[in-house]
Amino acid sequence: MIKAPFSGKGERASDLLGLIHSDVCGLMNTQARGGFQYFITFTDDFSRYVYIYLMRHKSEALERFKEFKNEVQNQHGKSIKALQSDQVEEYLSQDFDELLKECGIVSQLTPPGTRQWNGVSERRNRTLLDMVRSMMSHSDLPTSFWGHALETTVFTLNCVPSKSVQKTPLEMWTGKRPEVEQTSQVVEENSTNLETQPLRRSTRECHEPERYGFLVTTHGEIILVDQDEPKTYQEAVSSPNSEKWLEAMRSEMDSMSEKPRNATKVCKLQRSIYGLKQASRSWNLHFNDAIKEFGFIRNEDEPCVYKKDVFLVYGGEEELGIKCYTDASFQTDKDDSRSQLGFVFCLNGGAVSWKSSKQDIVVDSTIEAKYIATSEAAKEAVWIKKFVIELGVVPSISDAIELYCDNNGAIAQKKRNQDLIKDPNTFLGTSISYERS
Repeated sequence: MIKAPFSGKGERASDLLGLIHSDVCGLMNTQARGGFQYFITFTDDFSRYVYIYLMRHKSEALERFKEFKNEVQNQHGKSIKALQSDQVEEYLSQDFDELLKECGIVSQLTPPGTRQWNGVSERRNRTLLDMVRSMMSHSDLPTSFWGHALETTVFTLNCVPSKSVQKTPLEMWTGKRPEVEQTSQVVEENSTNLETQPLRRSTRECHEPERYGFLVTTHGEIILVDQDEPKTYQEAVSSPNSEKWLEAMRSEMDSMSEKPRNATKVCKLQRSIYGLKQASRSWNLHFNDAIKEFGFIRNEDEPCVYKKDVFLVYGGEEELGIKCYTDASFQTDKDDSRSQLGFVFCLNGGAVSWKSSKQDIVVDSTIEAKYIATSEAAKEAVWIKKFVIELGVVPSISDAIELYCDNNGAIAQKKRNQDLIKDPNTFLGTSISYERS
């Protein structure tokens, strides 16, 4: 299922430093020069001018914000009004919160799991990484130079027009139009300042692998043949071992034309026959016929189960019996407020079927959560009863299956439908007895 695009737009700031978008990106697969593995961005909402700082650890986010705040407030003579970020540990620390309160900066945190609400920073990080990958793919530099490429990319984006603003971010941030000569000079300086290492070349002589050879056909065509094992008929008949390959082909054809020996015997399948859709079904039919010769009977409700008069007994009770225990917790998940249900079916004390999962809907009370849990257990009881009846090893299965619940309200709600059906404890033909545990 494709997620629908997010089309919501927030209110834009009316002046510089009115709103700053921030996000931390990392951990990178390759360490940059200087040991950097993360970077943090600060984007001014009004001008879309971007500041970027490389970091060795995510815990440096607070120090980088202090550095950014002191620089921009000193340059513009204004104070940062608000900071928008995700709810991640870098922005939720006590020190970060105290700094924002001390400086009078409003913290705008996005709801959990809604990265689209911090879309300015998220899209900016994606654009930066795409441009860095493009730059590195067209250069011969090691991957560890991605930090220098990232700084060059940020400078470039600040100097080019954007759909979000009428002028370039640099012009709106500084009041000066970017010059082409200045841009090319910075790119050249970044390129010349990179630490380059001389390439190490091997002094050994290069030789082609001996297992490859060139063969010339009767038509003058040149074929590169792997002498270990040819992949086509032409390579086989052109290889040095062509006589052996032709003999193997003739032997295989002769074996296929002869009448199979021991046709009445069953072959043991050592591995799956890939590419043949009928192979698994054919093997299943042969297995079904063979297992029935030993006195086994296939269960109609579970075709993979075969029964016989010999079975394993759980517990020490003389008569086999099935009991079910069910429970539910109310609104366990704090994000979507859904409850958790669980049940287990026991055969003489041994667990034979169980489930624990989050409920599909949101309920308003503990009774509703327990009621849904008992309903799910009742559905499982229907299948278990049919399955056990086919086995024929539990005589008491004809009686009602005891389902234990620890909530009187849920039990009363189950028994409240007496006016609708003749037997409120009958579910799809299966008798179920509800009791409080």
